[in-house]
Amino acid sequence: SRTPVHRGKLVIDGHTVEFLVKREDLTSSRYGGNKVRTLQHQLGVFEARSVDQPERSLMVCGSWGSNQVVATVVHGRQLPNPIKVSVAYLNPDEPDMDNTLNMLSALSYPLHWRSTPSSTLSTLWGMISAAARGVVLPPGGNNVAGVLGQVSAALELAEQIASGEVPDPRAIFLPYGSGCTTAGLVLGNAWCWHKSLDWRPSA
Repeated sequence: SRTPVHRGKLVIDGHTVEFLVKREDLTSSRYGGNKVRTLQHQLGVFEARSVDQPERSLMVCGSWGSNQVVATVVHGRQLPNPIKVSVAYLNPDEPDMDNTLNMLSALSYPLHWRSTPSSTLSTLWGMISAAARGVVLPPGGNNVAGVLGQVSAALELAEQIASGEVPDPRAIFLPYGSGCTTAGLVLGNAWCWHKSLDWRPSA
């Protein structure tokens, strides 16, 4: 189902600023956020490739507090045939971005294999081995399948605007990490322009 768009207001220096928030945290009741869209096609690709090789494994890479890691572990286990997920923790979070709770959340699930930056050679070997016998998701899930999931977010928003559910925003703001979400929104924006849809934002 579509995620709703909520309105908000802030008073800054006596001026009221109105903004809209697309509630991507409601993409799933188990573990929401934009990474659910990233996984939408990634897990589908993995399942398709696993038809002839049931023993394929899935490795996800990220920082200690990576949302991509947690989302992959949580949603990979909800499939009809739960995925064997391996985790390669590449680096700790920066002090101002510490998200240790996410790491603990992932570790609370049984993992097929995991490594930390303290075992760099083991991590590299694990990634090479995983790529040979399965699929490796890069940090942030930033690959073609992941970006396509974010394109769907842009098209969904276009539908909500065209139906009059929400007003047309003048700009879109989002936090920047791996660039996967940004790339998907840019492509979705370009698609709207190409198809001459009602919503064709300038930013």
